[in-house]
Amino acid sequence: MVNDARQLLSMLSAAALASPSSDLVLPAVHPGTREADTATWVWIMGFALLAGVPGVVAGVARWRLERLRPEEAAFRSLARRLGLSPADRVLVRKLASIIEAKPVALLISETAFDRAASAPCRAEATGETDENRVRMVRARLFESTDTLSA
Repeated sequence: MVNDARQLLSMLSAAALASPSSDLVLPAVHPGTREADTATWVWIMGFALLAGVPGVVAGVARWRLERLRPEEAAFRSLARRLGLSPADRVLVRKLASIIEAKPVALLISETAFDRAASAPCRAEATGETDENRVRMVRARLFESTDTLSA
């Protein structure tokens, strides 16, 4: 930009000194500069909208889901705080469906968890191989005295 301004100034002074009586014709330094800037900003705003709108929609959807189903929000928050893995969360949801309870109830009630874990149809719903995982999740939830103090 500085070089362009210096070149323009030197061209103007040379033209003025060479023929003071002739018409002075100014060269176009950057033809279409304003249009090029406008097109650039249109592209930038288009990409910003493409990136931003889905994020806003997802945020609003999550906010509405949590408002409509507070027990789900409580389950996710408590499971995250207790350090349950996604597989453990699925297991707790399966156990809750066996006794027709909310999953958050199994996280806070030892009695509800034990009732779901000892249900006769649990092996069909969760699989026989999940017995060790059921014991590990129970230990993580109820055998530690300071689970929420961390």
